[in-house]
Amino acid sequence: MKTSRAIPLFALIGLLATAAFAQESMVAFVDGTVTVKSGSGWKEVDIGQIIPANATVKLGAGSLLELTADGGRSLLLSKAGTYELAPLWRSAPAAKGTAAKLLGVVERMAAGTSSAAPVAVAGVRGDAADTDELLWLEDAEDPETLFASGQKAESEGRFTEATVFYAEALRVVNERAVIDKERACVTAYAAARAHVASGQLGRALASLRAADPVAAGSLRPAYALLTASLLAEFGDAESARTLLSQGKGEGWFQGDALKEADALLAALKK
Repeated sequence: MKTSRAIPLFALIGLLATAAFAQESMVAFVDGTVTVKSGSGWKEVDIGQIIPANATVKLGAGSLLELTADGGRSLLLSKAGTYELAPLWRSAPAAKGTAAKLLGVVERMAAGTSSAAPVAVAGVRGDAADTDELLWLEDAEDPETLFASGQKAESEGRFTEATVFYAEALRVVNERAVIDKERACVTAYAAARAHVASGQLGRALASLRAADPVAAGSLRPAYALLTASLLAEFGDAESARTLLSQGKGEGWFQGDALKEADALLAALKK
């Protein structure tokens, strides 16, 4: 007589977990050199591309990858290396959290600077406008006008539109013969803030990377904390620790900012 063999519980749980994440994911954002394994070779990844949740991807130095899947899950990567996505999806948090929560904290630190938020945006999900529909920009060669337009859009809750204005202002500043590095930081931070408010963490980190926090002046504490928090969410705790340690060594953080930096450093060591 044949006897049935039960699947051990731990094996069944493993199979169910694998099945739960055997779904496709979409490339929400990519920056730099990111490729996905295809047969015996590698193919470049593009925004909007659908890839299997069990695919293998490779990130070059300085690259970013943000994937989304059904149910609102996101997978964020920024450290150079090769990754099998299936085990990462199994441990991915159900929602984006740390950077969005920290935004309220860093905005209080930015209060009084030229990049203070026109409204309290922490935890707010912005408009879903398609940025491709913004076919014109006011005085495209004047970063001050573009920045003001971004602030106006942000104050009205049109965060996606605000990021377009801020990004264009940053491009103009960075392409000038003599770059105003502090102005670039102010603009990059404003763009990142609006991106976080609309749930676009990949674009937020890319914006912050477009300027040097050393040149951020009074905005340095907020700039460094938001950058470090995003780096941590993208799995690059080492770079986050390096930035925060640099800031502490150079005296960027005082008072509440120092407490937040120490708390984030402690969390990154766990």
